[in-house]
Amino acid sequence: MMTLVDGLRSAFHEPNTRVYRIVQGAVWALIVLSISLLVVEAVVPDGRAANTMNRVLLSGAHSVYIGRVPGDPEKPLLFGDLLVKMELSKRGGPVIGVRTPKGEDLINSPKSLTLEPGSPLIYLAELPLLDPPA
Repeated sequence: MMTLVDGLRSAFHEPNTRVYRIVQGAVWALIVLSISLLVVEAVVPDGRAANTMNRVLLSGAHSVYIGRVPGDPEKPLLFGDLLVKMELSKRGGPVIGVRTPKGEDLINSPKSLTLEPGSPLIYLAELPLLDPPA
């Protein structure tokens, strides 16, 4: 049986564990919620935006996923070109960012960003649409 200390160590320091990935997903969901609230609150300043985003997130309909670019391109490509080619948002998975091979998460990346091979995509979806990174 896992102790509380072992569970916390696994959740925050061992990236290959399921608990770590669950915590990582929850953190991403909070980041997305925060960004969404900042953007929408500027347009709808009466507090309705926060209520709407809370309902979307708490409904459990969408989660944050990190997925491998299909075909694992061997040469750099533009983020915008990849989005058009994959049509992920048309399949219910809008891309919200990129994770660089160095582990840096770039949210709301410009379409002119050059993706290095092995850069996974960060996207929202009801179910995983891409294979997880290796």
